[in-house]
Amino acid sequence: MKARFLLLMVAIALPLLVACGGSGDTAPANEPLATPTLDPLSEAVAEVVATLVADAQEKAKLAARASFEPVSAGSSYTCGIGENDTVRCWGRNDEGQASPPAGRFVSVSAGAVHTCGLMEDGYVVCWGRPGPNYSSPSEGEFVSVSTGWGYACGVKTDRSIACWGSNHQYGEATPPEGEFMSISVGDFHSCGVRWDGTLACWGNNEDGQASPPDGQFIAVSAGGNYTCGLKANGSVACWGNNDYGQASPPKGRFVAIDAGERLHTCGVKDDGSVACWGNDGAGRSTPPYGEFVTVSAGASHTCGMRTDNTIVCWGQDDYGSTMPPWGN
Repeated sequence: MKARFLLLMVAIALPLLVACGGSGDTAPANEPLATPTLDPLSEAVAEVVATLVADAQEKAKLAARASFEPVSAGSSYTCGIGENDTVRCWGRNDEGQASPPAGRFVSVSAGAVHTCGLMEDGYVVCWGRPGPNYSSPSEGEFVSVSTGWGYACGVKTDRSIACWGSNHQYGEATPPEGEFMSISVGDFHSCGVRWDGTLACWGNNEDGQASPPDGQFIAVSAGGNYTCGLKANGSVACWGNNDYGQASPPKGRFVAIDAGERLHTCGVKDDGSVACWGNDGAGRSTPPYGEFVTVSAGASHTCGMRTDNTIVCWGQDDYGSTMPPWGN
């Protein structure tokens, strides 16, 4: 729901409610004011406004849940937010990508050789491979961050997007202008959900991964050379490379999705179960039973957080990437 449209409806409705209620006569000082009676027109306007507000609130809740990232699977390593809101990582650490700094975080995003996290104070900090500027985030306060192959992007508090790191020949770290709700970084392309619910993608488009469909979305996830988006009605749409069926989502209502680095995609359905599609090498697309709040698809493994806040991982166990140090 567009915020500007909602405000416009409220601005139209309130004067109508005042104008249409009661006769407009002033009661004597010694008599209580009578409760105004709304005519059918004002009652209809009030009902429309109430519906719009409820709809906007519900979509905001869905968007928040879809972008919540307490665990993130990267290339042969994983990071998660643990006790006291600190970040802990496990798995491959040859570039320092699994050695997070101290501090309190609200989300974390694991990439290929570096990781970025959003701290409690709104600032982004990154660690791992030092160059070229992989781990040197833009200044300012952010509301979300996403890490890809050698670069990262985040949504700032003014709703603009800032990117840093490698820009290669595709311009993947050169975002468009405009107001965004969320951002997702893939290998060499990125996509964001604009404030009006439409999608914008940029960077490598060799497989059509940066050519999103029309429609209203609440979340988007950029994978290696394909992209998936979560629509406002809970269905999933994918586009780009589909060699292993990673861009062929199943039917059903979802509350969160995550496109993997290459070959598989996973999502949390509205009943809390996880569904995965695409390549199932090493069981990366065979999730365990249970109720989940979020899921993250990496290169060859997948991790998710259950409703009891425990983390469980499945798939290829390179460097111990599927062995979280707590809650398994």
